[in-house]
Parts: sequence; structure tokens; C-alpha cells
Amino acid sequence: MTLPHAPWDSLHLELLHIYDAEVLPWGRKAKDIPPDRYYRAWLLREGNGRVKVGGRWHAFAAGEWMVPSPTLSAQEFSEDARLLSLHFRARWPDGGLLYDVAPRMKWPAARHPALEQAAQELLVACRRPGPPRYGDPAFPENPSLDQHLHMAECFRRWLRIFCAIMTELGAEPGAPAAMDERVRSGLRWLDRFPLGSKFRERLLAERLGLSVIHLNRLFARELKTSPAAYLEARRWERASYLLLNTSRSAKEIAYELGFCAPSYFATWVKNRSGKTPIEFRRRA
Repeated sequence: MTLPHAPWDSLHLELLHIYDAEVLPWGRKAKDIPPDRYYRAWLLREGNGRVKVGGRWHAFAAGEWMVPSPTLSAQEFSEDARLLSLHFRARWPDGGLLYDVAPRMKWPAARHPALEQAAQELLVACRRPGPPRYGDPAFPENPSLDQHLHMAECFRRWLRIFCAIMTELGAEPGAPAAMDERVRSGLRWLDRFPLGSKFRERLLAERLGLSVIHLNRLFARELKTSPAAYLEARRWERASYLLLNTSRSAKEIAYELGFCAPSYFATWVKNRSGKTPIEFRRRA
């Protein structure tokens, strides 16, 4: 069955990871969290926590879901805190987010039990073989087609319930900005381009039936950037996410992002942030 074209077709949905575990020491008290473009949905199972948004602290307790604004600048959790947590993206090709969550939304888990049930099903579908590691990617390596479709189905089921709750709480989904369809198509391709692979603008230009000059001119007009710069921003977003939200080593992250040596990655991080990967990771 072919569905009719709709603006929602260009919505970029991506599950970054999901886990159900105690909050590790480095996550219990984190400050100077840089703004990002992904959502956190937390169900606090035990303990208590709070987030800082716009200079104000917002607390939540065990048995509550919390969706803080992506602009949160600090977080604190008690030593006994345990979270069912999802990190995911839901944004338009121009970078706009699906929902404006300001400064936070929270609700009792008992009011919407279907959301927790769907999250548990997603957790099982995404479980990787071997011992779990906090912050690992949501997906097992090299999933079969059936696994991939099952994970996508579970994620979209959870997201559908989540969106219904957002509507109930008064949050209206945003709409994509008007954009040249060739640029929109190019952004969809760039959002799926493997970050560890070498990018050549010529490949994208040929895919869109454009010259490289015309491609860059369109991107500059519509987005004030170039395809290469857009992809580099994606790479930085991924690197900073992994450094700040996972326990993966800088070496692992470097190779995932296509750097031939950790030293090149360290220099790249230093040039972008003024800090080494270790300094960038040290937020508390």
C-alpha cells in the first residue's frame, strides 16, 4: 500500500538509545550541558531528580515521566535514582524540533500506563547480545531485516503514544518550513549518510541532478550553510552526544566517526570546543 504524500514524510525520527538502569555517578550531577536537538523522555523508577532550564530548577519524583526542554543546562539525581530513559530525535530537515518543550513536561506514569508498556517492548526489541553497556546505541549490530522492522515498529508505537500525551498536555506539533524540494531531498540523504564514510559533494549533486556549484548555492540560500558543513555539524552533534551521554571511549567514538587515529579526533574536538575529549566530557 502506498500512502499519500504528507509533510510528515520529511520528519526525521531516530532512536538514539534506550536503557533501564541506575543513573551512573557521572550522570547524577551534570552541569554546563550544551544545547542539543534531541529529546529525553525519562521515567524515574526510584529516587528523585531535577533539571535546570532557563536558570530555574524543576523537580520530579519516582513514578513520574519527565520530558525536559532540549535546552536544559544541568541535571541532578539522587544516589539511588533509576531511570527508564529514551533519547530520540524528532525534527524537520531545517533543524526545527517537532515539539517546543519549555521548560519541562511531566506526568504520573500511572495516568498513561501504555507509554511504559510500549517502552518496555521497545527495550526488549533493541536489546543487544552480551552484557549491556550504559549509552550503547539502541540497535544491535547488523540487525536482520525482520529485527530492523520490529524495532522501527516498536519505536513508532511508543512515539505515537508519546505524541498523544503531548497533545493532551497542550503541545502542538510544529510544521516544516517552506523549502526547495531538492534541498529537502538532499537533507534526507545527508541525515542518512554514514558518518564514518568519506563525503563528496559531487555524489549528492549528481543524485539531485545538479552541479556542485548549483547545489551549494541552493543550500546557502535555503539554510545558510553547505552540504559539507551540514554533515560536519551532524558529525559534531554525534560526537558531543557520545562524549556527554555514554561511557564509550574517545578511541571508539573516533573510529565510528571515520577518524583514522584518536589523535586526529582529539584535535578536531579541541578546535571545535576548546577542550580535549576528556575535558569536554568532564561536566560535573
